[in-house]
Amino acid sequence: MQKLQTFLVENKQQILRFLCAGGAGAITEFASLYVLVDVLHVREELSFFLSAILSVIVVFLGNKFFTFKNSGAVGGQIAKFAVVYGISIVLNALLSNVLFAMGIYYLLAKAIAIGLIIVWNYSLSKWWVFANS
Repeated sequence: MQKLQTFLVENKQQILRFLCAGGAGAITEFASLYVLVDVLHVREELSFFLSAILSVIVVFLGNKFFTFKNSGAVGGQIAKFAVVYGISIVLNALLSNVLFAMGIYYLLAKAIAIGLIIVWNYSLSKWWVFANS
């Protein structure tokens, strides 16, 4: 427990930046979804996809340059990022469904899943995707 507390204290600023990058991605996704559907009249099905892509780009760039301040080559990082976030989408869906099946209210189940997935995403982003070579 002491090691976790030390880690959190030593990495507090980076963790907050990570959460900000994720928040910027969420805002980008919702704002672009609104603009695509209600302003540009793009079909919802296509808009879901396009807004998610924009969000992922914002999160990747935010984590690379703001959270982890990494200047490494982008190519390998994009592939690693895609693996981490692809798996996180599957884990999030699975965990949300398991918690919901256990009787947890669906929004609370999703919030718990997101909280756990944040730990996954941060850990792998820090020590694999954007690790200093």
